[in-house]
Amino acid sequence: MSKNTIKITTAHKQVMIDIDDLLYVVVQDRKSKLCFGNREPILTNLSIRKLLEMLPQDQFVLINKGVLISLAHLVEIDQLNYRMSDGTVLRARVKTSSQHNWQMRMRVLENQYTVQQEVYDMMLSDNIAFAVLQVAQKERKHAKVIYCNSVWDSIATIIRSEGDGKVADEAYDAMQEVAWQGGIRRVRGKYFSACFFRCDQGVCACVLRKLDGAE
Repeated sequence: MSKNTIKITTAHKQVMIDIDDLLYVVVQDRKSKLCFGNREPILTNLSIRKLLEMLPQDQFVLINKGVLISLAHLVEIDQLNYRMSDGTVLRARVKTSSQHNWQMRMRVLENQYTVQQEVYDMMLSDNIAFAVLQVAQKERKHAKVIYCNSVWDSIATIIRSEGDGKVADEAYDAMQEVAWQGGIRRVRGKYFSACFFRCDQGVCACVLRKLDGAE
C-alpha cells in the first residue's frame, strides 16, 4: 500500500483513500464524512480521532472535536473560520493557543506562495530589496522588519531620503493600508518603485526596486 493512501471501510466494503486529495473530515450522523477535491464524499464508521491516527500527523490537524482538516488544502484563516481550497469554511474551537494559531497561519502562507527559482534569482539583484514587515496599526511610519534580503537596508534608505517626502509618505501610508486592510498597492517615486501586499493581519511584504539615477 502506498504511503500516500490509506484503506478504510465504507458501506461494508474497503476502499483506498488518496491522502493528498483528502480536504477535510467532519462528523455527520455519528459517522465521519471524508470530503475530497475530485471525488464524492465518503461516509465511514471510523471516528475522526481514529482517522487522525491513520493519517500523517504533520499534514492533518484537528481544529474541533468534529472537524479534521488537511493543512495542504487550507487557504485562509479569519479568526476562528478556516477556509479550505473548495471554498468550504470550517469553524475552529474557541480555545486555540497563539502558538498553534501562528503555525497554522504560516502554513497558509506556504500554501499560497511557492517561491520559484526565477523569483529567488530576482531577489538576489542589487537593485531589488524584499522584506516582510510587521506594521503598527496607529503609529504612522513605523514597521518592524521580520525578514529581509541582504540589500534591504541599503535600498530602503532611498524612501527615507526621497526629495520632498510626499512620495515617501505615500509609501508608508500604502504599507499601513495593505497590512491592515489587504489588497496590493504600488508606489513609484523618482528613485524607487515599491509594491506592498498583505501576508497576514498587520503584516505585509514589500518588494522595493531601485530605479536608474538613484545613488
